[in-house]
Amino acid sequence: MARSGDVLEDPATGSRLVFLRTAAETGGELLEYELTFVPGGFSARDHLHPSQSEQHEVIDGSLGLVVGGRERRLQAGDSETVPAGTRHRIFTTQDAPLHARFTLRPALDSEVLLETLFGLARDGKVGKNGEPSP
Repeated sequence: MARSGDVLEDPATGSRLVFLRTAAETGGELLEYELTFVPGGFSARDHLHPSQSEQHEVIDGSLGLVVGGRERRLQAGDSETVPAGTRHRIFTTQDAPLHARFTLRPALDSEVLLETLFGLARDGKVGKNGEPSP
């Protein structure tokens, strides 16, 4: 079970995640984490969260975001909340890693998904873009 301050690292992509507030600590209300990464692989696919909103806040760098077909480029200090059930994807706008904060409401089992993806990377079961093999 994740706790505030726990760190996950992906040796395949160099991504680093730090849990800020977890489901257990917020009564399931939300999951908040900071991520240093270059968008790609699993996270960049067009997807939606049927029952969760997701806030993207750029701390350092630039992040491309397409929400419901509308493209936006977020800079440090910018944020956008994607409503539950809305298709979205992120894309890279720079070569260097960016630092962003993500908040999912409600938390559901998102921590388990993140721990699983980072665990697969740690165990060498992902490609160089960090995407797990089917």
